[in-house]
Amino acid sequence: AAIDFIEQLDSENRFEDTVVFSQQVIKGAPGKVYPYYKMSIALEALGRIDEAVEGYEKIKILFSDFPPAYFRLQGIYKYDKGDISKAKDELNAFRDTLAKVDPQVQKEIQSSIIQESFLLGSYYLNISRQMDKAIKEFSMILKLSPEKLEVKYNLATSYANKGIIEKNKDVYRKGLELLEE
Repeated sequence: AAIDFIEQLDSENRFEDTVVFSQQVIKGAPGKVYPYYKMSIALEALGRIDEAVEGYEKIKILFSDFPPAYFRLQGIYKYDKGDISKAKDELNAFRDTLAKVDPQVQKEIQSSIIQESFLLGSYYLNISRQMDKAIKEFSMILKLSPEKLEVKYNLATSYANKGIIEKNKDVYRKGLELLEE
């Protein structure tokens, strides 16, 4: 029931409430990864990047075989902190942890990551109007699934809203090429 409530708060973009309730759940049941993960994503959405990094790092310590934490960290290091070396390290760690599970579980994990990033990206694009964050989320999805047309459209729209027309045209062009295949 607690996990469902965290999911509900998150789906309603109630990020501060997600953090508070996740912290309460963690105190009562510290052996579950999901509250740590949702809390870290919410912290990231609130722009509390250093706290989000702490949360993801805690996940890596407690649940080292949880690929989404590594994936989120690579995005933070690349897009928020500009540390390409650390981003590559986290991406490699993501790939390594993902490779340890069977192919069906890999697909489920990737699907979950894509859905989470898409919801965040859509929130940034359509509600909070934070185009840099929207670009980050949609770009991260395309690392896992470059054929996602809706993601390309939202990425192109984010670039257009930011006034980066050449990038906008390039992303639209790539999307059209996919349609022609």
